[in-house]
Amino acid sequence: ANNAMDLGKVNEDLSLLRKAIRIDPLLDINYYHLGIIYCWLSRFDEALKAIEKYNRTKPDAAIQHTTVSFLLIRQGKIQEALKESIKESNPLWKLFTQHGVFFALGDKTMADSLLAQFIEKYGSCHPVTLAYMYAYRKELDNAFKWLEVAYEQRHPNLIMKLNYTYFRNLHNDPRWAVFIKKMDFPEGHWLLELI
Repeated sequence: ANNAMDLGKVNEDLSLLRKAIRIDPLLDINYYHLGIIYCWLSRFDEALKAIEKYNRTKPDAAIQHTTVSFLLIRQGKIQEALKESIKESNPLWKLFTQHGVFFALGDKTMADSLLAQFIEKYGSCHPVTLAYMYAYRKELDNAFKWLEVAYEQRHPNLIMKLNYTYFRNLHNDPRWAVFIKKMDFPEGHWLLELI
């Protein structure tokens, strides 16, 4: 299922994850991955339900509070997202998440400060995440700048993270099609079908 995720075969992955859960409903990580796939499909209520099943066994896993926070933002529950972001134990993901929450709250000053901290601490090793942060803010030039950095670094998370929902803010920009073609995805990848 994870290979299907990375290859952008979202519907195939959804089917594989559902089958895996039927076979072994106790393998908790499958619920997390199912939540991510639902998120990519903009099925946010179902994503949150799947992630909540994962949370029952791994309530403080790194990045899981980040995932819940962004799902809550998508549902317009910004104050709940703020409360959830405080629970994130990983410093990188906490900074990332709180940037997103404060931006959603309209506190651009705080969001800008958190973004600057993220760049200072993690910019050199997390260019895809920075591109995503800028895509979230709809600051397209900076998003593409950091995508190019990630491409030049051959960053290992680039392929998977291009599936993330806020990168959709870039889809109508002509630079997106050029970038996706440059990635040389295999035939059938859903991002190729969008250009």
